[in-house]
Amino acid sequence: MLPLEKIEINDLSTLYKLFQEAEYSQLPNHLDFLLGYVPFDNRLIAKISQYILDKGETQYSAWVLNTITNPYSEINKHLVDLFKEDIETLKKVYFTIKAGKNHDDHNSVTLSKILDLDPEFIIEYIN
Repeated sequence: MLPLEKIEINDLSTLYKLFQEAEYSQLPNHLDFLLGYVPFDNRLIAKISQYILDKGETQYSAWVLNTITNPYSEINKHLVDLFKEDIETLKKVYFTIKAGKNHDDHNSVTLSKILDLDPEFIIEYIN
């Protein structure tokens, strides 16, 4: 992880490649550091989330993506802005975490944020 002041736009391609090619055991389990790259690509968190989901192992994906639904994480504090263009990815992340580990959405904080972006999500959630 690079210090914030050292992050440059050229680092994005390396970061994306890392998340696409790395095995689960090589991925960090806390993703807040990615916020330092968001000024260069406001869809970065959603893109990396999708790369992790594409790996296909629900249990491991849930472990890596858990930061996103943790209401105490910095990513979660900015969830609406980070996923406003990628609501479908956010829904997949939410369902993956719910299916892959015993994680409770503390007081439904994340669920409420998803509903702010897509009120119809409650129907998907109930089904």
